[in-house]
Amino acid sequence: MLPNPLFFLQEQFANEEYPGFDISISKKLLSQVNKNEITSLLRIYTNNKQIAFGPSDIRNPGYKNAVKIAKENNFQVVNRLTGGHAVAFHGGTLSFAFMIHDKEAKLKMHYYFQLISTILKSSMESMGINCYIDELMGEYCPGQYSINIEKKIKIIGIAQRIMSNAMYIGGFISVNNELVIKKILVPIYHSLGIDWDIKTAGSIANYIPDINHDIVINAIKNEIGKDTSIIDFTMNDNLINDARIDQATYIS
Repeated sequence: MLPNPLFFLQEQFANEEYPGFDISISKKLLSQVNKNEITSLLRIYTNNKQIAFGPSDIRNPGYKNAVKIAKENNFQVVNRLTGGHAVAFHGGTLSFAFMIHDKEAKLKMHYYFQLISTILKSSMESMGINCYIDELMGEYCPGQYSINIEKKIKIIGIAQRIMSNAMYIGGFISVNNELVIKKILVPIYHSLGIDWDIKTAGSIANYIPDINHDIVINAIKNEIGKDTSIIDFTMNDNLINDARIDQATYIS
């Protein structure tokens, strides 16, 4: 079960001038959660066109060419706060980040993976789609706790970052317009030498054509709200200013 209450932040900060702003905001908030200045927090926000590369991608010989491809296709390039391979964000995706203070975080990685993936799975199923927690053969940015629809298309990717006293479980939700993901990830994954099956890339809109971000966010909040109080979180101006300065750290 999630800590009660859970603070909630939906604001998006990144833009063309500050592409790494949202990642920097999450890092600052995670630091506060680690110090127990915030007990737990959920961020959900919309995305600019970005390719977020993981640490192993950055060490890959094909990384520079992958960055070139992204920029030539008008995608901003940022570095992921978690592990995993390159992920494509755009106007049809949502980013989420659960941050939880826990002194035993290092021992409970799989517990939190299972907890968050189950919450997200139930949220999706409340909208009438049949979901599974599992890695699809050939999926992009593969993961044991990915969420797919009918064992056909991946709609949610999940990754983690562990601090001494905090767990960060974050990822993306493909809401609609998955063709953007397919078009950009084919050449980028080819450049990185990563095999994947393009048919695994999909979105909720494949099954619910009139879906939108608000419907998805409300479904998640409703699922969480069954057991946990949700309190809107107000950002501190000093934190915002610090994150704006540090956002360059996350830009490639």
